[in-house]
Amino acid sequence: MSIDDVRIEVLGRNVVSSADWQQALKMPAEKLPRLNGKRSPASQALGLTEEEDQRRILAQSIAHERIREEGRRLLEKLAPTFQAVPDFHVVYLRRDLTKAVWVITPDVAWVPAVALSDEEIEKILSVTGAGVIEAVQNKLTESVASSRQLA
Repeated sequence: MSIDDVRIEVLGRNVVSSADWQQALKMPAEKLPRLNGKRSPASQALGLTEEEDQRRILAQSIAHERIREEGRRLLEKLAPTFQAVPDFHVVYLRRDLTKAVWVITPDVAWVPAVALSDEEIEKILSVTGAGVIEAVQNKLTESVASSRQLA
């Protein structure tokens, strides 16, 4: 299975960084996303103009794409690890912002998903992440082994 086949999803809100906002603010008004239908009650309660609401939506979209890109980098970095663990083929990578983890879900129902904390991810994506990558491989191997014992 290719990394390109893995579905990457972001779960949660409030992920917009100041850089995401700056990028949204620089977008010309005519290139902002169109609002489809009613505006959110929160936007109306805050008194946001239609353009401000469009920029808010754009900033969220930029933030989610930034996080998905982080997920792609994570998958690339961990690809050899996934290949080294028998019976563990990733099909789904979810960024759960409410729990501050990345959840790696395999294609086999009897193998449980593995969650990696932000601290682990930061180390994996850094140059000095070799020890953490080995720890992730151990987590994945243990996940497969424990699920086999239950089967």
